[in-house]
Amino acid sequence: MIELKLETVIENLLRDDLEKDKTLFYDLTHKSLYNYCLILAHKPEVADDLLHDTYIKAFKNLSTLLDRSKCNAWLKKIAKNIYLDLLKKSYVKNETDIFEDNFFATSVDDNLVMHDIINTMQTLSVEFREVIYLIDMEGVDYTSAAHIIGITAEAVKSRIHRARKKFIKNYNCTSAIPAK
Repeated sequence: MIELKLETVIENLLRDDLEKDKTLFYDLTHKSLYNYCLILAHKPEVADDLLHDTYIKAFKNLSTLLDRSKCNAWLKKIAKNIYLDLLKKSYVKNETDIFEDNFFATSVDDNLVMHDIINTMQTLSVEFREVIYLIDMEGVDYTSAAHIIGITAEAVKSRIHRARKKFIKNYNCTSAIPAK
C-alpha cells in the first residue's frame, strides 16, 4: 500500500511539483532514510545534514528515477554517495560513535540488551554495520542492498555472512547478559 502511494506521489511530483507532494514524499520516506544516514554518519547532527542534502538532490533529480518501486533504495544510494563525498572532504571522522546510548531502547528490560547490541555494533567496520543495518534491520533484499552499497549481490551475501559472524563473536565477548 505504501509503495503504491509513494509511486503516486512521485508521479504527482514529476507532473506538478507541489509542496504538499514534497511533504508527503518526505513523510513516507524520512524515517528509514534518517536511520540509514545515522548508520553512515555516526552523529545525529551530521545525519540531519546528510538527510537534508539527500532530499535536495533527490527532488532535483527525481526525473532520473526509472523504477518508482525502488525509490527507497535510490534515496539510500544518494545518501551514501553524498556521505562518501563528505568523507573525501574529511568532513566526517571515522572515530565517532554510531549510536547514542538508549537510541533504540524502549523499556528497562530492552535497555540492557540494546546497550550490548549498540556496543557490539560499534566494534564493527562501517561496511559490516551498513550491511547488517540494511538487511537485518531494514529488511532490504540482497539485490537492493547490493545496489545501495555498490557491490554485487554475491558480495552482499558474503559480507552479511562475515558481518553476522563477527557480530556474534563480538557480542558474546561484550555482552553483560550471560549466555544461556
